Amino acid sequence: IKAAGSDEEALELLQKSLKEARPVGGAAGGGKGGDGEGGKDEQGQNLDPEAAEILTAATAHGADASRVAQALLSLKTYEEEEARKAAIEAEKPIPEENEKPMVGKWNPNGTFELVKSKQDGGLYFVGIDNDLDEIKGKLTLTGDWWTGLLNDFEGDPIGYFRCQFARDGVVLFQLAQVPEDDDGENLLDLELVEWPEDDEDGNPTATPAYMDMKFNRRRDSTAVLIETGTKIIKW
Repeated sequence: IKAAGSDEEALELLQKSLKEARPVGGAAGGGKGGDGEGGKDEQGQNLDPEAAEILTAATAHGADASRVAQALLSLKTYEEEEARKAAIEAEKPIPEENEKPMVGKWNPNGTFELVKSKQDGGLYFVGIDNDLDEIKGKLTLTGDWWTGLLNDFEGDPIGYFRCQFARDGVVLFQLAQVPEDDDGENLLDLELVEWPEDDEDGNPTATPAYMDMKFNRRRDSTAVLIETGTKIIKW
């Protein structure tokens, strides 16, 4: 640990120590945390017994106590966050066979996601309007199309949406206006919706959307470009 050239390298060594080894010899018998009940770093933050033993052993070999303790605390926070993410991932619902090709983030001339809900098991459209506000709607399978009414952020209906699987990484979608009566009131009846007409060959007139960041072929240099390039800045 003392010989580590960077905080990242020190963190990696500490993680390996936590998983593969226990301090040996007399190091664990005294100093911070040596009684097996844990200890504190120089800022008074609690270390678990195993981390306290590593701190004791590291400082006994000349390592900087503050740096080691901070790395241990960072490692603990990282592992807790990874455990939290793993728990959330384990509880995510598994799509049905006919939902699997649809779930994901799609890019036409904007971006939308199709998400299977943990709460009710339904398939949902989540997108964005011209004002960068969220639009959302629940979809149901009607024939070959996943279809639903979309609502704006205030909950007002703004139109109908439907999509279907085209090929791996591609879906087709259509949009339609909400039908109105003679007084201009919305008629929320799917049977009254006028979808775009099929082309002369009988194929649906639909817009393709492509799965986000899915490439069949990609340059090796692009991976480096994305990893090391400009980050997104919030204005």
